[in-house]
Amino acid sequence: MSMAPPPLPPDPYANYPGIPGAPQNRAGVTASLAVWISAALLLISSTCCACVMGSMGVMPLDELKQSAGSEDIPPELWDQIGASQPYLATVGVVVTVLLVVPAVVMLVLGFGVRQGRRGPTLAALGLAIGAAIVHGALTIAWVVVMLRMGLIDVCSLGLLLLIEASLVWCILSLKKALTQIDPVYGNQAFAPMHQHGTPSQPTRPYDDDPWENSL
Repeated sequence: MSMAPPPLPPDPYANYPGIPGAPQNRAGVTASLAVWISAALLLISSTCCACVMGSMGVMPLDELKQSAGSEDIPPELWDQIGASQPYLATVGVVVTVLLVVPAVVMLVLGFGVRQGRRGPTLAALGLAIGAAIVHGALTIAWVVVMLRMGLIDVCSLGLLLLIEASLVWCILSLKKALTQIDPVYGNQAFAPMHQHGTPSQPTRPYDDDPWENSL
């Protein structure tokens, strides 16, 4: 009666995508939510701003004065609009490039942030910092314009401050998630079998024979 040889141990160099009971990437999940919320708010606000600036830059001033709600604008403000009208279309393009496009890219990068990938997290962090700087500068400029006109629009100012606060929350969440990502393996791969230590046997060195240890 012949006996079959015992089966070989599993590949000790295999990288396992996950193990039951492994801790979830809570920082990555929180950061991805921050990215999606802040990017969505930024996308809606910047798209509206770019469309308004672009339409005001291409429409004749007489048609703007006849549009709905124009009767509430003081005459001195129309003079300022007429003086700045040649530059409004350019401002709309700049807002699109500096805010609309980064917001769309951040929405896509949020999936990589949720998976704990280092590259998308770094890219989202850079875009969030740049968007916060540009949006903060535009918010300050808008406050200066409102102070010169003597009209304080609480609704628009509150929305701008909310978007800026969400971007700050996004930056802090991404930085926290980045500190919990392994620079080599990330959160999606684990070390080979011969690198895992146990309470009775510490982690083996890299020059140790994995097949011998597995047997």
